[in-house]
Amino acid sequence: MGDETGARALGVPLAQAPARRSEDAYGQLTALLLIHEDQAAWDAFECMERAAWAASERRHRVAERLHLAAGAASRLGRADQARTLWREALEQDPRHATAAENLAVLERDAAPLTCPALFGWRQVLPIDWMRRLSEADAAHLESALGALTASDAYLETIYLAGDATVRALGAQLLTHRLTRESPVQPIPGGPPERRAAVILRDLARQPVGTSEERTELLRTLRESGLVDGDETVQYWDGKVLRSVQVLSTQIDRAPRPTELSRAQGEDASADALIAKLEQLVETDDDRRRLALAKARVALASPGRRIT
Repeated sequence: MGDETGARALGVPLAQAPARRSEDAYGQLTALLLIHEDQAAWDAFECMERAAWAASERRHRVAERLHLAAGAASRLGRADQARTLWREALEQDPRHATAAENLAVLERDAAPLTCPALFGWRQVLPIDWMRRLSEADAAHLESALGALTASDAYLETIYLAGDATVRALGAQLLTHRLTRESPVQPIPGGPPERRAAVILRDLARQPVGTSEERTELLRTLRESGLVDGDETVQYWDGKVLRSVQVLSTQIDRAPRPTELSRAQGEDASADALIAKLEQLVETDDDRRRLALAKARVALASPGRRIT
């Protein structure tokens, strides 16, 4: 999980290969979207719509295919197509939370999403590694996080294309690597690997996730000594890109202070997060996500015990 340049070289043959079954179609769309071959993903989707197997596809598979196609359309600036496809995805599977989230943002902003949430953790992270992470107690989280040998560039890619759980994990892994070497060495003769600190700065200026998430990225860099108190950085405030200063626990939009600040202490934020997640537990998948969120909170709050 590191050679994105090599992966892009496979884009053309991947796009041209006809999907012979639903599983192949899903993998094809996922791979093309991860390497940002959006037009190729759209072309592949149109071919899938004419495939013989499409008529007997299960509803949840149809919903996922429509959701990914909507993501490709949105990235290509086709708001109307994206809106239609996300609505059709929800008709097939009303519980498709990511499609509903993207549709809500599109309709709120009346503009296509440049970075729609497309993937859950099952699509972009090793299941065995996620299992070990969810089972690790606070004392073993460090080694569990270090066991993932994905490149920093891959973590950036899944952050930009993932749902809230993927973004949380991607941010935590990149934060974990701020003081550590990347486990993946640059490809000989290829471009140098962008380091975690540079990536986190860039993510704070992207229209991805919530303002709280972007604030947290900059706060982490500030507390790690990677952003100076008088340094100006770029921050997407939800509407426009701004030049701001990070003053330890809050962001200042010079010359006047912002109201964006961290919520009343680490423990209060953690308790609120856990309480909210526990209300959402309905299935085994929900329980796994809750365990992962608890692990992240425990790692982010040294000395805190999460049960």
